[in-house]
Amino acid sequence: MYKVYLWDMLLPITPSKIVTKINNQNKTLTLLNGQEINLVKSPGLTDINFQMILPGNKYPFVIGSYKSPNWYLNRLQELKVNKFYTTLLVSREIKGREWFKQEMDVTLEDYSITEDSKNGFDLVVDVKLKQYIDYGVKYVILENVKDGVVEKKTRSSSKTIPKTYTVANGDTLWAIAKKLLGDGSKCWNLAKLNNIKNPNIIFVGQVLKIQDVPATTQKSTSTSQKTGSSSTSSITTTALGGKSDTMKKATTSAPLSNTGILQAKLSGNEGQGSYDLRKDWLGGLNVPGQLNNKKQTVFPRSEWWASMDHGT
Repeated sequence: MYKVYLWDMLLPITPSKIVTKINNQNKTLTLLNGQEINLVKSPGLTDINFQMILPGNKYPFVIGSYKSPNWYLNRLQELKVNKFYTTLLVSREIKGREWFKQEMDVTLEDYSITEDSKNGFDLVVDVKLKQYIDYGVKYVILENVKDGVVEKKTRSSSKTIPKTYTVANGDTLWAIAKKLLGDGSKCWNLAKLNNIKNPNIIFVGQVLKIQDVPATTQKSTSTSQKTGSSSTSSITTTALGGKSDTMKKATTSAPLSNTGILQAKLSGNEGQGSYDLRKDWLGGLNVPGQLNNKKQTVFPRSEWWASMDHGT
């Protein structure tokens, strides 16, 4: 014996047929070589269809207490209009013992009412149900909310900042500041702390003083230059009318630029440094210097041009 319950309704007459369809969501794809493959996915929602017979008379075979067809129709309308989901229970009994039962949460999708003269006062209702899986929104209580904005908590760092750091091969001042102080833009103030005039030039083996200095937005013309080998060469440069400084280049030696600007490469602090003959000549200056312990004279434009062999 079958008993079918939908919400609080015990169907007065057991349907002669109940169709349960487990829907498929797999997808078939065709590869470039023409072969088909199947993408296996989770099953879709189950569809259940059956007919309800609502007797207009109290027949002896009606299951349970008799209720008019109008009572069942009102219950179906309430499910649909109020957007309720409910439980479908199908109990199967054999000789008074339950064989197995089917219980599922469902929603009422469609139902159609048929009145036929052949059925007298009885109504036939075709019912379509769909499996319902409960879902909901998870509410999270936010803390530290001010004016609708969540204040971000910063995790206190337990990392100890060393007092000094020895520059290794491949280091840049930006990378050192990022590694030890957590912010690469602190390299500019770190350079000031160590009296480094050009933050892009540091040397392997150089010992830097480390402090948690503030970050700055100062830009560098070459932030990606790295230290090369431990060997260094000295180039003395002088701005015209200025004071001579010795600048150490930490990368391996490279040939001087071949752009037509003549440069005198000196060792140590001899003479006045590297001369830009193009600038000196155009300015008509006479800047003395020494090259290989010999005097070098840069002539004014007229004398320099007259002294050259023009091939005439």
